[in-house]
This record gives sequence, C-alpha cells and structure tokens, in this order.
Amino acid sequence: MQDSIVNPSNDSNIAALFTCPSGNCTFAAYADHPAQPDDEKVSHASLGMCSRCEDVSELVERAAQLKTEQITVSLLVSSAIISGNNTERLEIKTGNPATSGTRYLSASLTGNLTWARKVVSHEFVNTARWSAANFTILAFSQEHCKTLENGTISCPLSTSNASDATAWSQLTDYIAATCILYPCVKHYAGQVKNGALDERVVKNTPLRLQKPEPLWDGDETLPQTFMRGVQTPCLVNGTLYTSSNMTSASEKLPSSAKETVSVLSKDWANEDLDAPSEYTNVTAPRECVASLWPAFILAFQRELTGTFDAYCRP
Repeated sequence: MQDSIVNPSNDSNIAALFTCPSGNCTFAAYADHPAQPDDEKVSHASLGMCSRCEDVSELVERAAQLKTEQITVSLLVSSAIISGNNTERLEIKTGNPATSGTRYLSASLTGNLTWARKVVSHEFVNTARWSAANFTILAFSQEHCKTLENGTISCPLSTSNASDATAWSQLTDYIAATCILYPCVKHYAGQVKNGALDERVVKNTPLRLQKPEPLWDGDETLPQTFMRGVQTPCLVNGTLYTSSNMTSASEKLPSSAKETVSVLSKDWANEDLDAPSEYTNVTAPRECVASLWPAFILAFQRELTGTFDAYCRP
C-alpha cells in the first residue's frame, strides 16, 4: 500500500486480461456527448484510488534562533490560524545531528485543505472534500538550490544572523507539499501496441458518500455509508448510457438491474468552498456503478496514520 502511494500507477490493472501477440488492437471509444473531441472519448473505466499533490511552500514561515544559529521552518496546517495550537503546525529545524531539536522532516494527516486555498486551485480543495486522506509533508531539500560555476552549492534558505542552513551535513533549502488520496472512477482510452495494453487516463471523478443531501465533505457519515460513482459513458448490452440519457434509459430495466446513486453535481469542481457540496440523483445500470465499502476507507485511514503522522531526526 505504501509503495502504491509513493509510486502511484495510472493503469487500470487489466493488462493481464488482454493478449494480442499478432500485433496491435484498437478498442472502441465512446463519447459522452455528440460534440466531444476524440481525445476525450472513453473505452473503459475502473474503480481506483486517485492522488494529487500541490506545492504549498509559499505558506512556510522561517525564524532564526540567534543563540543556536538554527533556522526553524514551520507550516500551519489548520484553518484555525488564531488557535495557537502547536499541534496544528509542522516544524523542522536545521543543524547537525548533535544539535538539540534538529528535525529534518515532518509529516501529518490533515483535515480539510481550506488553510491552503491561497496557494492551491479551487478545484483541488473541492476534490479534497471527498478524499480518504489528506497529508502534508515539510522537509529539507536541495530542490531550490543551485550549483555555481565553481562547483559549490547555493541555497535560498539563509539569514544574516545565522550560519549556513544545513541538513544531513549539507547546505539545504526546504519543500512543502500537501497531497490528497481519494476514491474515484478512472476513465481510460486503451489500445494494444506490440502485444501490450497501453492506457491513457481521460478523466477521473471522485466518489460521493451515499447520502441524498448537500454534504460538506466525505467524513460526514462514515463508517455506515458506501461511496459510489457512475461511469459515463457506459456501454451495457449494446446500449450506450451517457450523462444525458443515463436515468431515462435505465427506467426500462428491472429493479434488480439498476441502482439510484447520489453523484457530484455537474459543476462540482467550481462549487463554493464555504458552502456544502450539492448532488444529483442518477439511476444507472448496476454495471455502470462503482462502489467502495466504507470499511476499506477506515482501514486505509488507519494505515496512513501510522505512516504519515511522523517526523525524521538525523
């Protein structure tokens, strides 16, 4: 699980189902509406765990300690800016291994990401509403350092009142990133090239908790409620179900072959961050519905708590 988080795959893991040793194959791709471009058409979809990370280094604060010549780098990971609660702040300190309080990396699971809205996109924060877990990492790194012509390294993290900032006995700067992991429906365009399945992610849509009312986020009714989403377009028994005909075309199906799902509204990515997220009820063939058992989300969160609520000392 940890490896898949650090090195996420964009594949649907269905390659083993296809063999095409004689050459290349092309799968039929379907449009969700008549004017849809070819590069947005979908051949298949799968339930997956999507992930995204954004740089939040602009929110980092720096302070130099004159007596120890240490530089403290911190990041507030809560919207309650005036709370004064240090547990809501990630903190790292420069220095050699013998220096008291030295810490090179700090990571923590975080709640909603409204605290980061000044430096991340509106759509990113709305996606985070439906994540299984959000986590933030603050660490020393040479990512923003430069190698000069004489071979020495120059890093931005410095102050006139402190010696050169070091970590792991090297000059250093810092990085800060916040990441979201959310259950989703991944839509693909696929083809077989030289006997191997090649897939391209066309789009992904977060699953929504199955409670037919506006919700602030995905934690409101766990662990009793399933998370579900609908694949669009979706071909079942020769009928193409799209966003425009999904409910109407499903009416002719027997009750055992269809399901009503509360999905995100069409403009969910641009919804007001200071209001609950809206929803739309859609009836779809069961083959088009992606469902995630709530116990999986809870187990996933427990695993991540042990992994990402952590810090690193030299």
